[in-house]
Amino acid sequence: NISLIATFTQQYNWQLYIPGLYMREVTYDPSLDLIYKTTPKTNLFISVDHQSNGHGGPNERSWHRIIGGFEYRSNSFYTKSSVWTIFLKDTVYKKNNPNIVHYLGHTQFILSYKLKNLVSSIEIQNIESLLQRGYVQASLSYPIWNEIRLFTQYFNGYGQTLVEYDHKTQAFGLGFSLGDWL
Repeated sequence: NISLIATFTQQYNWQLYIPGLYMREVTYDPSLDLIYKTTPKTNLFISVDHQSNGHGGPNERSWHRIIGGFEYRSNSFYTKSSVWTIFLKDTVYKKNNPNIVHYLGHTQFILSYKLKNLVSSIEIQNIESLLQRGYVQASLSYPIWNEIRLFTQYFNGYGQTLVEYDHKTQAFGLGFSLGDWL
């Protein structure tokens, strides 16, 4: 069973404690995914992905990736392993973030577990650097209304936002999401 799916993810990083509700960064992430369902619980996939902060000028960050990987999903467990390569190293990439791969790597691993309505997840990126770069992100989410979930998240590493992909950050956040891995 093969599916072709277009997705669009948008991540907002608000800093509510700053007067004026300062929006620190927005990340846009459209992709086109070809998914091959190998069993009812497993998928192989290949994606063409563009990730950008849409700024323009010297603060613009973007990269284009071809991503391949494996997913496993059950009622209470989800895991995803991905590897990627960069393509279309355009002028913005070469000028504004030529070393993004050094910090964010070519790999990602996600592990998520659901216990009743509570979903816990851990995400690790740039495994090939032995976590000297990249990041570890842990989150908990709980449904509050339909698909809207309250979540808390801990981030440690590089690339919390694209504009600071080469700055190490340790952060704790609280927010809302429209869905989860499970």
